[in-house]
Amino acid sequence: MNDLEMKNLLERRLQRFTVATLENTYFQDELIAARDRLEKAPVLPDFLLTELSSTEVTVGESRVGKPSDFLALWERGEVWYEDPTTLKLIPIKRGIAEELIPKYSGVANGKPKEYAIAGDYIRLFPSPDVLFNLKMIYYQSSGAFDYITPGTNRWSANYPDLLIAEAGIYMARVLGSPGGDNFFTAMQQREAARLTRHEVSLESGNYVAEAET
Repeated sequence: MNDLEMKNLLERRLQRFTVATLENTYFQDELIAARDRLEKAPVLPDFLLTELSSTEVTVGESRVGKPSDFLALWERGEVWYEDPTTLKLIPIKRGIAEELIPKYSGVANGKPKEYAIAGDYIRLFPSPDVLFNLKMIYYQSSGAFDYITPGTNRWSANYPDLLIAEAGIYMARVLGSPGGDNFFTAMQQREAARLTRHEVSLESGNYVAEAET
């Protein structure tokens, strides 16, 4: 399903519960808001994972800016530095910034032993003494929707019904439609459970494709 098909399906389903005429931009805005809520969830789906990404560090600077589309680090992965001589990936231990800052205060620059996520940065301890690439796998924002071409967002490609349901719940409540609220809430619960089963099966290595209902 592409982005335009997803938006049109949300519109058709909502029209079952209201006679109100709604602008296209309203559907688009609610899908964006629904995407943002889903991408702030404590557990994120694997289809938002990047490939192994690479960022060059600055000598003497502990802070490395997070990518602009960064949501969270992959919980089953690590952060590595690429040894500039051997090109081997060396894992770095994760810690807490409040503990690592005093621990490494006054320590000379060197190969990073630990890191922490702090605000918009990944902080390395100690600060790097040479140029190298920092490697990681992270959850990436799915980005904008394209209703013109039309394009395919990662949500519309993988779990469009979950996004439709998430947007539909809010729209039905704004329109004062208990029937629509119940319909989209049941749909959201079903699709969220389906996504959870999918993620669990991927993690266990026993993935079996599940037909949409």
